[in-house]
Amino acid sequence: MAVQSTMPKYHKELLKVLFTKKKKELSSLSFPDITVQSARIDHAQLEAYNRYFAFVNDAIPLPFWFVFSQPAQLALFNHPEFPVSAMGLVHTGLVIECHTAGDIGDDYQVNVSVKACHSVAKGKQISLLIVIQNNGNPVVTIESEYLSLAPKVRDKTSKAKKAVSDDRPFELADTRQVDYNVAKARKYAKISGDYNPIHIHALLSRLFGFKQPILHGMYSVASLYAYCYKRNVGSDKQMRVKFKRPLLLPQSAHILQLDTRGYLLNSEGKCCVEMVW
Repeated sequence: MAVQSTMPKYHKELLKVLFTKKKKELSSLSFPDITVQSARIDHAQLEAYNRYFAFVNDAIPLPFWFVFSQPAQLALFNHPEFPVSAMGLVHTGLVIECHTAGDIGDDYQVNVSVKACHSVAKGKQISLLIVIQNNGNPVVTIESEYLSLAPKVRDKTSKAKKAVSDDRPFELADTRQVDYNVAKARKYAKISGDYNPIHIHALLSRLFGFKQPILHGMYSVASLYAYCYKRNVGSDKQMRVKFKRPLLLPQSAHILQLDTRGYLLNSEGKCCVEMVW
């Protein structure tokens, strides 16, 4: 176990992720975990986050807990015994569960560990468990799923398989249109601290395999959660999210809420993010 007295600096951990030489995958059955002994919510950051997404000023929205713990997650990615290279990890989903109401002024302990690591058809599936506590009492737990893609294997059936598995688009008649662009992504980056170039820079995003910048995953989650929050639907106790496909920038997206599900759709009506309460 690696122990840090305070929350690591996000920008330093991000630079390590972006510029550390790619490592070989590890096959160890034991994986590292990181504990932050004392972490406090940045009042200015939370205020800016709530103002941007129009949440109540003193609230700690469910998606914010992920932002709060993200520096510790990056520190785990950078640990020499983390089983895969952090570069190229694809965020595929997460579950956030609030066990008890947290307070802005509380002192939190954050533990991030690898819950599971196993091979799948596309590479390796990594499951992280983030536990946020106050004086030993669980406040929030987050299970976050990532995919480490294996080298592409080209075959004659790959395009056909993609066509068969592709989900059908939604009707856009009853949706709310939301325009996303790089300028908005940069505003979110300033609030969250997530300056990953794949989200905010057209040229640098190409160096990391994207033709255009893509929207922050947690920006899309916060947008979707905020929309449902304002309609008095959803839950402040638990949310399940699946990331289906990236949202390229700039783009006019659409938000759709159906009972206990919310969807962020691209301009073609195809689902990028699905949220379930």
